[in-house]
Amino acid sequence: MGDITLNFSPSRNTPIFNTIIKERETQQNNPYYKAFFTKDRLNDLQRCSICLAYVRANSHADANEQASEALYEILGLVNLAADGGKTWRSSTRVAGKLPVSGVLIGPHTTTHFENGKLTHDGFWHENWVGGPSEKTLSAERMAEWEKRVQLFVQRISKSPWRRHCKSAAARYFKAFSNPNLEESFLEGWRLFENISGSRHEIIKDQILRASNIFAENTEYLIIGQHLALRRNLLAHGHAIKADDEETLAFQMLQFVAPFLVRYILNGFNFSSPKEFWEFLDLPAQRHDRLSMRSEYERRLGLLSKAAEFRGENDW
Repeated sequence: MGDITLNFSPSRNTPIFNTIIKERETQQNNPYYKAFFTKDRLNDLQRCSICLAYVRANSHADANEQASEALYEILGLVNLAADGGKTWRSSTRVAGKLPVSGVLIGPHTTTHFENGKLTHDGFWHENWVGGPSEKTLSAERMAEWEKRVQLFVQRISKSPWRRHCKSAAARYFKAFSNPNLEESFLEGWRLFENISGSRHEIIKDQILRASNIFAENTEYLIIGQHLALRRNLLAHGHAIKADDEETLAFQMLQFVAPFLVRYILNGFNFSSPKEFWEFLDLPAQRHDRLSMRSEYERRLGLLSKAAEFRGENDW
């Protein structure tokens, strides 16, 4: 990922890996952090795999920031590839409701020197209430998932708006890996606003634009209008009821994920986000587009006559 190397399956037999594990275990057993490393959280960490990120940084904070952005980007694509088709779920748990997405970053991130020693006596952690139950997917499902992730990675690498796609993938992860489902909804909405138009545009136009990715766009349009209303209520101090949080977060996922997929894949090879948005602004109804075409052809004819009148033979 740029200047950062991510290794999601590091060898457990290397000196650096063993040193890192020992350093982390020592930190987890430190009485000073006892309140954080509860029994449940330690059990969660035992279930987490280790990812090593190799970076060149000016400080441990800089190293963590660089590694986090790279992780957010790739895990955003991993989750986006898996989240399609999710509709609703109830996750009543003592610790709190689970995030919408299923691939998460564990609550103990450390930075180390090249020899594996901790850079400082501290760590970072994501907003964490535990991870989902482990699921066993068939080899076929895993292959489909991996193929979809690779497709996203390839299309971003060739995208005319590559930087925007990478940022959107990271924002997608941060939104839907958040167990605070009200924040998840709001971050998902901000992501939608960011990829569906400029900040100067009217939101109802952006919702209509997004709905035009579907042949039958009425339901999508209604969902978008509903989400805009809920977002406005939140902005004016009307909190979401706890019973509604999960439903609303999943509706936000259903709304933004299909649009983000098309934003990344860029199936018609548009040259910029603006051109992509202009395409989606075209009317969904065929007769409306034919009327527009007739008007443009009429004006093109006038331009040709104007060129002929002024002796511009190269028109």
